[in-house]
Amino acid sequence: MQATYIPTGYSLADRRLIANEGHPAGVRVVYLRPGGTDDQIGMLSGIPGGDGGGAATGERVVLLGQDLPVFRTRQTLVVTALLGPPDDPCSHYAILASGLTLEDYRRLVEGIR
Repeated sequence: MQATYIPTGYSLADRRLIANEGHPAGVRVVYLRPGGTDDQIGMLSGIPGGDGGGAATGERVVLLGQDLPVFRTRQTLVVTALLGPPDDPCSHYAILASGLTLEDYRRLVEGIR
């Protein structure tokens, strides 16, 4: 998973493989906005984690060809996707972001390849 758009002010803070018991490793990528804020972007691929929760915003985005609802938990926007069999951890994707406008979040999610 690679983002073609990262909002201004965010920089790569962490990119690592995450072990999944009995399955291939997933990938977690984190971008932070420096300066002591809690603003961050997290992109997860191949890491099962549920539906993301939160309240539906009524907005939708397209992630890797799937039209998906956007949820909000406090100041964090969340979209999750299952892009294959539910029992295959490699099918799970999630994009979480705090400190973004809905438009920046949409550009981020829809720019993922």
